[in-house]
Amino acid sequence: MTFTLDDDGTLDTIVTCDECGAQHRYNPDPPLDDHDTNCGDSCECSDARIEWALQDAEETHECQTE
Repeated sequence: MTFTLDDDGTLDTIVTCDECGAQHRYNPDPPLDDHDTNCGDSCECSDARIEWALQDAEETHECQTE
């Protein structure tokens, strides 16, 4: 299963499943789990949030069949 990062013009990190099209939305505030994801415009923090979002989607997503 693969995922794509999407951008809807918000600050949210959006991860879309390439197989079923389901979207997972990750909001940078408040911090997720024990990761420091609330650090403003820091690229390092943004990269960490994206990495965490992709990992979370891979670990928790199950494609829904109709």
